[in-house]
This record gives sequence, structure tokens and C-alpha cells, in this order.
Amino acid sequence: GIPGAGGGKCPACKLRNAGLREYERQRASAAAADYAYARALETIRAGVRERDVADVIEAAMRSRGADKTFLMMWSGRFSPTGNEMPFFYPARNARRVLTDGDCIAFEITAACDGYWTQLVRTVGIGAIDPAVLHLHEATLTSVAAGESVLRAGAAVSDVAANIEKADGDMDLRSVRSMGHLCGTDLTE
Repeated sequence: GIPGAGGGKCPACKLRNAGLREYERQRASAAAADYAYARALETIRAGVRERDVADVIEAAMRSRGADKTFLMMWSGRFSPTGNEMPFFYPARNARRVLTDGDCIAFEITAACDGYWTQLVRTVGIGAIDPAVLHLHEATLTSVAAGESVLRAGAAVSDVAANIEKADGDMDLRSVRSMGHLCGTDLTE
């Protein structure tokens, strides 16, 4: 027989088992971030403080097993035509009270046993500027263009090129750099 076969001690068996453990940790970090976003949606409305939303997100990630978290946010009016976009800031600095017509955006990041997942989400409150809604639809179109070439072995540059082409077709310009992460290292 093959040395180590059946006992799980062959190098291939170790790699296969490590892969499953890594998958489970990555899945746990994604579930923590998803759960936090769902809890945020239940909290967001005019009159609520940013800090209260941030506290809900942090508690939700921890309740689902996140041993490390990272949360950036911004809120306010957003005008793509006036090039007005508030800057992201650490959630611990969140001070605004949300109002009708605001957008609130997050980078919700959870780590479980060394594996990170980051979600970036924007939520509108009440009546949203039609230009913002147009930009949202354009974003969905661009993401779909990128997804159309996203498969195992595809070059990231091909995905980015498809996004940039879709943006150009809509008379929009892509902003460098694109994307967020999941994995074993968080770099911003």
C-alpha cells in the first residue's frame, strides 16, 4: 500500500484537511460579516446615530465568532454630479445622526481564526437623489460585466478591463484601484 494511506498522514491528506479547515474559517468570517450587515439593515433609519449602527455591527460580528473586526463608514448626502462623497472614517469616530436622503456606507470586516472577509455596502435612507440611483444601476452593470469573465484561471486584469469598458460605454470613468478582499491578510 501507499505509506500513510488510510491514516491521514500522507502529504496530500494533510493538504486536503488543511484546505477544509481554511474553507471553514473563511466561511465563518463571511457569515459573521453577512450577519452584521443584516443587523445593520434592521437599525438604519433617519434619527439613528452612526455610532449606534456601528455598535450593532461590531456586536453582531463578535456574536458570530469574529475574533477581530475592522469597521469603516461614512454617511451623508452623496452627489455624483457634484463630485461630493464623504470620506470613510473609523467607526469609533462616527458622530452624525442619520437623516432622510442620506446614504450610509460601510466596510464591514470580520476575521475568524486568521481569515478575513470584507463587505462594502451602501444603504440609502428615505428619498435618495436620482443621480445616486443612476450611479447604483451603472455599478450593477459594471459588476455584471466583470463577473462575465470571472472564472478559475481568468486574469484579474481581464475582469478590470471588462469593468472599465462597461463604465466607458456609460460615459463613466473607473476609479483605481478596484476591489476588496477575503483571505489571510487585511491590507487597505
